[in-house]
Amino acid sequence: MENYQIEDHDLQPKPSRKSVRVILTIVLLGLFVISLVPRVLFTWAHTYYEKGEYRTALIFYNVTTWIDPKNPRVYYGRGRTYASLNKPDFALDDYSKAINIDSTFAVAYVGRCNIHNGQENFDLAITDCTKAIELGTSDVTAYTSRGMAYLKKNQFALAVSDLTKAIEFTPNRAFLYDLRGRGYMGLKKYELAIRDFIKAVKLYTSNTRIAETYCYLGVTYTRINEFPMAISSLERGVKLDNGNNLEWCRTALTNAEQGIRTP
Repeated sequence: MENYQIEDHDLQPKPSRKSVRVILTIVLLGLFVISLVPRVLFTWAHTYYEKGEYRTALIFYNVTTWIDPKNPRVYYGRGRTYASLNKPDFALDDYSKAINIDSTFAVAYVGRCNIHNGQENFDLAITDCTKAIELGTSDVTAYTSRGMAYLKKNQFALAVSDLTKAIEFTPNRAFLYDLRGRGYMGLKKYELAIRDFIKAVKLYTSNTRIAETYCYLGVTYTRINEFPMAISSLERGVKLDNGNNLEWCRTALTNAEQGIRTP
C-alpha cells in the first residue's frame, strides 16, 4: 500500500466564492473611504478659510498636501491662505506649485499676479494676469490686477481699458472708479477723471479712501482751472485725512488757494 503524505495546506479550508466577494467588498470600501479623506480635509480647509480662520485652514491644507500632493486646488487654496496671513513668498511658492501641476489652472495665475503686484513686480504681474485671461478666467480680479499694474507702469490707456472691463463685471466697487480716474488723469482726460472720482466718493464707505479720492479730485480740478471746486474738494480731503500723511494734498490746497495748478 502506498503511503500518502498529507500537506499542511491540504488541511486548510479553501475560501468560498461568497467569502472572496465579502473580502473584496471590504477592500474596495476601505479604498473608497481612504479616497474621501483628502476631499473631507480640503472641504474643512476651505470652510475655515471662508470663515476667516486662516491658521486653522492652513493646518488642514498642510495635511491635505501630504495626502494628496498632486492636487493643484490644494496648493491654490493654501496659497490664498498664506496671502491672507500676509506671507506673500509662501503664497507665491504655492501658486507656482499649482501651476506646475496644471498649467491651465487660470485662478492660480491670478493669485500669483496679485502677489507680483504687491511686490511691485509689475511685468510679472501683467504676464500672469494676461495668461489667466487667455485661459478664459471668470475672475474679474485678472482685469483689476493687470489694470493696476499698467497704472503703476504709466501705461494709462491699457490701465483704463482693463479697469473699464472690471467695472462692467462689478459696477459698484468704488476703488475701480478711483483707479480708472487716475488712469484718465494720466491720459489728460480730466472731465472723465472727475466723473470717476465723484462716483468713487459716492460708493466709498471708508473715510480713509474717501479722503485720498477727494484729494485726487481736487488736483484734477486744478488741471482745468476750476479752482473753487478744487479748493472745496481738497479741503474735504484734508479734513477727512486721519493721519495718512496726505501732505501732498495740503500742498495742493495751498497752491489752489493761490491759483496754482498741481502738476
